[in-house]
Amino acid sequence: MGLFSRRKTRRRQGKATDWLRCPGCAEILPAEDVERHLGVCPACGFHHPRPVVSRLAELCDEGSFEEQDRRLHTADLLRFKGKRKYKDRLTEARKQSGSDEALRCGRARLDGRPVVVAVVDADFLEGSLGAVAGERLVRTLSRAHDDGCPAVLVVSGGGPRLGDGMLGQAQIARLADGRAALYGASVPLIAVLAPPLPEGGLLSLAVSADVVLAEPGASAEGATADALLD
Repeated sequence: MGLFSRRKTRRRQGKATDWLRCPGCAEILPAEDVERHLGVCPACGFHHPRPVVSRLAELCDEGSFEEQDRRLHTADLLRFKGKRKYKDRLTEARKQSGSDEALRCGRARLDGRPVVVAVVDADFLEGSLGAVAGERLVRTLSRAHDDGCPAVLVVSGGGPRLGDGMLGQAQIARLADGRAALYGASVPLIAVLAPPLPEGGLLSLAVSADVVLAEPGASAEGATADALLD
């Protein structure tokens, strides 16, 4: 174990190769082999966390994703401090995750069919649902309703974000309205649960979907849509 922790690359067939240890089976694997299997360990089937960029590339037809709502940015309106200033946490999250918020959304095509897509970035403040992430998700549901095409959500993490206070919590009621509008218009909502297991309003929205798929480690057994409906 010490040997591999000290060396990030090894030679494989004459070229430098990144290696990783699978948390599921402890097998040492070439990172390119795991990537070739879309983040699934070829030895044991363990699902490695996927960056939001990879999720979008795997889900959408090539070149079809058109991102929306990039101009919506989180501001520290409450000047929330806690143990650390909220604005400092936002700056660090943007730097480490490469995302500007915990949710990216837009229009795309899936196997040639038009869809609207939203993917939660669990690397951005653990995918917590703040005012802007919630607003983007509300707009995603609204686009699906207006376009009459399915909404596809990939959710993980997603607990409440304290830094936005009630501004974030208020989005739960709007998500409930958006979900009800899709149901009334017979527009499908499809949710994919990915680890870490979604929480709060995001989980409630996901389990209310018409089709719910869950990756290993993200089972929502026993979860209900009560938090969303209440």
